[in-house]
Amino acid sequence: MTRLLFAKPLVTIIVPTYNYAHFISYMLANIQAQTYKNWECIVVDDGSVDNTREIVNGFTAIDDRIKYFYQENQYQAVAKNTGLKNSHGKYIQFLDADDLL
Repeated sequence: MTRLLFAKPLVTIIVPTYNYAHFISYMLANIQAQTYKNWECIVVDDGSVDNTREIVNGFTAIDDRIKYFYQENQYQAVAKNTGLKNSHGKYIQFLDADDLL
């Protein structure tokens, strides 16, 4: 019997963040540790003034599934919409910068 192999659908994880540099590395490492590997993570920095950009860029340099977008502070709803506009996944998961899966 021949088995048909189907590609697993892409899941987009959207993370709006504002000044969560002290948590975001744990969250991103947790996503990378998941057994489901067909995902993209879109981090939308909503005007952080801490070192969120540097921490996330450290992850984007080694994992092309993680994408970083910066915008002036417009609050969480706008950040989520920015993530949606840049998503490619069949499924969407919103995650806060201090959450773990």
